Amino acid sequence: MSPDALSYAHNAGDDVLQGSIDAIPVASASADLVTSFDVIYHRAVRDDAAAVRECARIIKPGGYFLLRVPANDWLRGHHDERVHTARRYSHTQVTRLCVQAGLEVKVISYANTVLFPVAVLQRMREHGNGQLDAQSDLTAPSPVVDFIGRVALTVESWLLAIGVRMPYGVSLVCLAQRPLAHTQDGVHDATTAA
Repeated sequence: MSPDALSYAHNAGDDVLQGSIDAIPVASASADLVTSFDVIYHRAVRDDAAAVRECARIIKPGGYFLLRVPANDWLRGHHDERVHTARRYSHTQVTRLCVQAGLEVKVISYANTVLFPVAVLQRMREHGNGQLDAQSDLTAPSPVVDFIGRVALTVESWLLAIGVRMPYGVSLVCLAQRPLAHTQDGVHDATTAA
């Protein structure tokens, strides 16, 4: 939605469109992959279920939806106020959103597991001291902390890729698929679904 981001992408030679998750300016069943990273949680998205349905609308039969959202409402803190968080999600809620949009959940897991203990400690500190100013957790880390974080997230990404599911985390990631259409003889047909 940012004109600056659009200008930057155009100048980099990228083909971009401006639109809202409420009405994506793309034809139905035209995308192999739709991604939504930390979008539907935002308070500007009034109906997260409608937003997921809109994403599902543009996915081709057999195509995928990759969703990332903040996890665990009990982790809500000052950071959520600063980044306009309306919702944090559970496994059940994310699964329900995808299924109600006609998608099949293939993989769901917590993510940002390495940040989880830090987030819990920060929330405990916030809740124990009501005098803290509302501030975001997003600050530039030291080069050492940045390196450790990058290595940890790379390892976590590799573990997710080989099928390990994280038992807890600051975020949830979900890979869902739009089913292929079924013909009368039961054979999958990706060309008839809209």
